This record gives sequence, structure tokens and C-alpha cells, in this order.
Amino acid sequence: MIALPISGPNIMKALYAVEPYCTHHGEISEAIAMAANQDPFFPERFDGCFRTAAVLIALAWLGSRFQPNLVGNNGKSFGLYQIRPPSQDARGRTITTNMLTNPRDASLVAIDLVRESMRRDKGRTWEERLLSYWEDQQDDSPMHKSLQVMLLADKISRDYFPSEMNLMPPPAATLLGPGP
Repeated sequence: MIALPISGPNIMKALYAVEPYCTHHGEISEAIAMAANQDPFFPERFDGCFRTAAVLIALAWLGSRFQPNLVGNNGKSFGLYQIRPPSQDARGRTITTNMLTNPRDASLVAIDLVRESMRRDKGRTWEERLLSYWEDQQDDSPMHKSLQVMLLADKISRDYFPSEMNLMPPPAATLLGPGP
């Protein structure tokens, strides 16, 4: 089975619902669609791109309220996902603050970093794996943010993506499934 691609307009509906006053909806929705289609967390699932987009939307909203140029944590975290720049991403590219404030580049970097935290903590639940991602990126309350990401991503997936994507069990262990 191959993941169905997601489009910017699909994502735009969810962005408006989550944060109606954002001035960057178009740019962000296209960036998330591109990243989710290019490198989905679950390429073997028909809804893999949609689920990847839901996670990215939740991470961006909780990280920056969709502000691509936000600098946080006393100058340590940047962009939509409030990423602390590692020296390189999984593709071997040097990560710069300019990349992290560009929604397209930041979305690809976020996918790499989430996937790396998922691999690193492979024997743990998805909530614990997301917790690991937030511990790497944030100074404050990573457990709280991990749970918020899971719940918001589940809500986005249920409410704004096609109904055939909504054949999921209840939240928490649902959005990401058994994982890679």
C-alpha cells in the first residue's frame, strides 16, 4: 500500500481552524504538504501523508503558533517548530537558523528530528517517543507538550482530513500507530 498524497488546501482548512489569525497559512500549508508527501512518517500506510501532516501541524502550532520567524528559549530555538539547531540533519546537511525560519526547510528538518527521536526510543510508546523529541527541543514541560501534540494531531486528523482517514481507534495510541 502506498500513502495517498496530501495537498496544501487540505492542510489550509486545518490551519485556519487551529489558528485563524495566522498571516502565513498559504506558505505553511504548502510547506507541510511538500514535506509530508516527500518524506511521510508512515509511507506504507494509505493515510501516512495525512498523519504526518497532522503531526507537523500540531508541532508547529504548539511550538510557535505558526510563526515561521519566531526565536524562542532565549535565542536557542527557531522557526515554526522551535528547533534547536543540531549541527546536521539526517541527510548530512548543516542546519542553519535560516533553514529553520524557512517553512519548507524547517518542515523537512522537523520530520528528520522526530523520526530520529522515534528510532532512538524504539521500544517505547509513541507518547514517550514524542516526549523525547520535545525534551531535545524545549526547556519547559515536555511531557505536557507531548500529550498536547498527540491529542491535537488526532483531532486534526479526525476533523479536517478525509473521512476514510478516520478509521482510527481512540486518541493517544492512535495517530501514529505502531510506528516505524
